[in-house]
Amino acid sequence: MLTRKALPGNIQNYCFNGNLKGITLVLYILDNIYFLSFKLLIMSQKMLVTNYSYNVTSEEYKNTVAQLAQAFADVPGCLWKIWLIDEDKKEAGAVYLFKDDEALQNFKASPLVASVLSHPALSNFDLKERSILTEVSEITRAPLH
Repeated sequence: MLTRKALPGNIQNYCFNGNLKGITLVLYILDNIYFLSFKLLIMSQKMLVTNYSYNVTSEEYKNTVAQLAQAFADVPGCLWKIWLIDEDKKEAGAVYLFKDDEALQNFKASPLVASVLSHPALSNFDLKERSILTEVSEITRAPLH
């Protein structure tokens, strides 16, 4: 879509937002001189926060997830995962950062997630997808990159 915006003086401004997925092109014209700029929009990163119960000893749980760590590290589009545990309540979970919603949805539909959700030692799953308030998170040094 091409839109025109009135600017002061003899400057004409045209903005193109089309099928360029994440790129905005802006054309400025001043006295028949053309200036082209573009802005690359960073696709929104997504968070997944999980929580679940386990019915084995904490030691058995830790040994099992240690064997799975590399499989989670290899998930396409997952930038990082932080493993969580509350040994007193026999609960565990994780916080994941995905590069975008597509990577998150692909992960949720993966055989890896299916195997976790069907594991007999795990139950009471709670998976929450969240968007990120990037600007304020960067101020508080969130590891978003």
